[in-house]
Amino acid sequence: VDAGVDVLTFGGTKAGAVFGEAVVFLNPRLADRSLNLRKQSTQLHSKMRFISAQYTALLNDDLFIQLGRQANAGARRLYEQLVDLSALQLKMAPQVNSLFPTVPQPQRAQLQEWSFFWDWDAARDQVRWMTAWDVTDEDIDAFVSGIRSLYLG
Repeated sequence: VDAGVDVLTFGGTKAGAVFGEAVVFLNPRLADRSLNLRKQSTQLHSKMRFISAQYTALLNDDLFIQLGRQANAGARRLYEQLVDLSALQLKMAPQVNSLFPTVPQPQRAQLQEWSFFWDWDAARDQVRWMTAWDVTDEDIDAFVSGIRSLYLG
Protein backbone atom coordinates (compact mmCIF):
# COMPACT_ATOMS: atom_id res chain seq x y z
CA VAL A 1 0.00 0.00 0.00
CA ASP A 2 2.81 2.41 0.88
CA ALA A 3 4.33 1.80 -2.57
CA GLY A 4 1.15 3.05 -4.24
CA VAL A 5 -0.20 -0.34 -5.33
CA ASP A 6 -3.98 -0.32 -5.75
CA VAL A 7 -4.65 -3.86 -6.97
CA LEU A 8 -2.51 -6.97 -6.62
CA THR A 9 -2.95 -10.29 -8.36
CA PHE A 10 -1.65 -13.41 -6.72
CA GLY A 11 -1.30 -16.30 -9.16
CA GLY A 12 -1.62 -19.61 -7.43
CA THR A 13 -0.29 -21.89 -10.16
CA LYS A 14 3.22 -20.46 -9.90
CA ALA A 15 3.18 -21.46 -6.24
CA GLY A 16 1.85 -24.97 -6.77
CA ALA A 17 -1.93 -24.49 -6.83
CA VAL A 18 -3.91 -26.47 -9.37
CA PHE A 19 -5.47 -23.26 -10.68
CA GLY A 20 -6.74 -19.94 -9.51
CA GLU A 21 -5.71 -16.38 -9.07
CA ALA A 22 -6.60 -14.06 -6.23
CA VAL A 23 -7.21 -10.40 -6.90
CA VAL A 24 -6.55 -8.27 -3.82
CA PHE A 25 -7.89 -4.72 -3.81
CA LEU A 26 -5.73 -2.58 -1.58
CA ASN A 27 -7.78 0.42 -2.65
CA PRO A 28 -11.37 -0.60 -1.72
CA ARG A 29 -12.93 2.06 -3.96
CA LEU A 30 -11.70 0.16 -7.01
CA ALA A 31 -13.33 -3.08 -5.86
CA ASP A 32 -16.83 -1.67 -6.44
CA ARG A 33 -16.20 -1.53 -10.18
CA SER A 34 -15.23 -5.20 -10.29
CA LEU A 35 -18.26 -6.75 -8.63
CA ASN A 36 -19.89 -7.98 -11.84
CA LEU A 37 -16.82 -7.97 -14.05
CA ARG A 38 -15.91 -11.54 -13.16
CA LYS A 39 -19.34 -12.82 -14.21
CA GLN A 40 -19.42 -10.73 -17.38
CA SER A 41 -15.95 -11.31 -18.79
CA THR A 42 -14.47 -14.40 -17.21
CA GLN A 43 -15.91 -17.14 -15.07
CA LEU A 44 -17.41 -17.42 -11.63
CA HIS A 45 -16.69 -20.87 -10.27
CA SER A 46 -19.54 -22.46 -8.38
CA LYS A 47 -17.14 -24.24 -6.04
CA MET A 48 -14.96 -21.26 -5.14
CA ARG A 49 -14.22 -22.82 -1.77
CA PHE A 50 -11.99 -25.39 -3.49
CA ILE A 51 -9.92 -22.65 -5.11
CA SER A 52 -9.82 -20.73 -1.85
CA ALA A 53 -8.65 -23.79 0.09
CA GLN A 54 -5.46 -23.80 -1.96
CA TYR A 55 -4.75 -20.22 -0.90
CA THR A 56 -5.42 -21.07 2.73
CA ALA A 57 -2.75 -23.78 2.49
CA LEU A 58 -0.30 -21.56 0.56
CA LEU A 59 -0.62 -18.68 3.01
CA ASN A 60 -0.40 -20.87 6.11
CA ASP A 61 3.09 -20.75 7.63
CA ASP A 62 4.34 -18.85 4.54
CA LEU A 63 4.32 -21.98 2.39
CA PHE A 64 4.18 -19.87 -0.80
CA ILE A 65 7.40 -18.11 0.24
CA GLN A 66 9.11 -21.44 0.92
CA LEU A 67 8.00 -22.77 -2.49
CA GLY A 68 9.14 -19.60 -4.24
CA ARG A 69 12.53 -19.84 -2.56
CA GLN A 70 12.82 -23.43 -3.71
CA ALA A 71 12.09 -22.47 -7.33
CA ASN A 72 14.54 -19.56 -7.18
CA ALA A 73 17.22 -21.74 -5.60
CA GLY A 74 16.79 -24.23 -8.43
CA ALA A 75 17.46 -21.50 -10.99
CA ARG A 76 20.55 -20.38 -9.07
CA ARG A 77 21.81 -23.98 -8.93
CA LEU A 78 21.23 -24.34 -12.67
CA TYR A 79 23.08 -21.09 -13.34
CA GLU A 80 26.01 -21.98 -11.09
CA GLN A 81 26.47 -25.33 -12.81
CA LEU A 82 26.30 -23.89 -16.34
CA VAL A 83 27.78 -20.38 -16.13
CA ASP A 84 31.15 -21.72 -17.28
CA LEU A 85 29.68 -22.77 -20.65
CA SER A 86 30.32 -19.54 -22.54
CA ALA A 87 28.17 -20.69 -25.47
CA LEU A 88 25.06 -20.26 -23.29
CA GLN A 89 25.90 -16.59 -22.66
CA LEU A 90 24.59 -16.61 -19.09
CA LYS A 91 25.65 -13.10 -18.13
CA MET A 92 24.18 -12.70 -14.66
CA ALA A 93 22.85 -14.85 -11.87
CA PRO A 94 19.07 -15.13 -11.86
CA GLN A 95 17.05 -13.09 -9.39
CA VAL A 96 13.99 -15.33 -9.80
CA ASN A 97 13.23 -18.78 -11.18
CA SER A 98 14.22 -18.19 -14.80
CA LEU A 99 17.27 -18.23 -17.05
CA PHE A 100 17.53 -16.95 -20.61
CA PRO A 101 20.49 -18.69 -22.27
CA THR A 102 21.47 -18.59 -25.91
CA VAL A 103 20.96 -22.00 -27.51
CA PRO A 104 21.30 -22.01 -31.30
CA GLN A 105 20.13 -24.77 -33.61
CA PRO A 106 20.83 -27.68 -33.84
CA GLN A 107 21.48 -27.85 -30.07
CA ARG A 108 18.08 -26.33 -29.31
CA ALA A 109 16.24 -29.01 -31.29
CA GLN A 110 18.33 -31.73 -29.67
CA LEU A 111 17.57 -30.40 -26.19
CA GLN A 112 13.87 -30.06 -26.94
CA GLU A 113 13.73 -33.72 -27.89
CA TRP A 114 14.12 -34.64 -24.22
CA SER A 115 13.29 -31.47 -22.28
CA PHE A 116 10.46 -29.00 -22.80
CA PHE A 117 11.21 -25.28 -22.85
CA TRP A 118 10.07 -22.27 -24.83
CA ASP A 119 11.93 -20.13 -27.30
CA TRP A 120 12.20 -16.63 -25.86
CA ASP A 121 13.81 -14.49 -28.57
CA ALA A 122 14.25 -16.70 -31.64
CA ALA A 123 16.10 -13.98 -33.56
CA ARG A 124 18.82 -14.09 -30.88
CA ASP A 125 18.58 -17.88 -30.29
CA GLN A 126 17.50 -17.13 -26.74
CA VAL A 127 15.35 -19.62 -24.82
CA ARG A 128 13.61 -19.57 -21.45
CA TRP A 129 14.40 -22.13 -18.79
CA MET A 130 12.13 -22.05 -15.74
CA THR A 131 12.43 -23.85 -12.44
CA ALA A 132 9.31 -24.63 -10.44
CA TRP A 133 8.35 -25.02 -6.81
CA ASP A 134 8.79 -28.80 -7.07
CA VAL A 135 12.21 -28.90 -8.75
CA THR A 136 14.79 -31.09 -7.04
CA ASP A 137 18.57 -31.01 -7.05
CA GLU A 138 18.42 -34.31 -8.94
CA ASP A 139 16.26 -32.67 -11.65
CA ILE A 140 18.78 -29.84 -12.02
CA ASP A 141 21.74 -32.23 -12.07
CA ALA A 142 20.12 -34.40 -14.77
CA PHE A 143 19.38 -31.35 -16.94
CA VAL A 144 22.92 -30.03 -16.47
CA SER A 145 24.33 -33.44 -17.38
CA GLY A 146 22.34 -33.40 -20.60
CA ILE A 147 23.47 -29.88 -21.47
CA ARG A 148 27.11 -30.68 -20.76
CA SER A 149 27.04 -33.86 -22.82
CA LEU A 150 25.53 -31.95 -25.73
CA TYR A 151 28.08 -29.13 -25.60
CA LEU A 152 31.16 -30.96 -24.36
CA GLY A 153 30.58 -34.42 -25.78
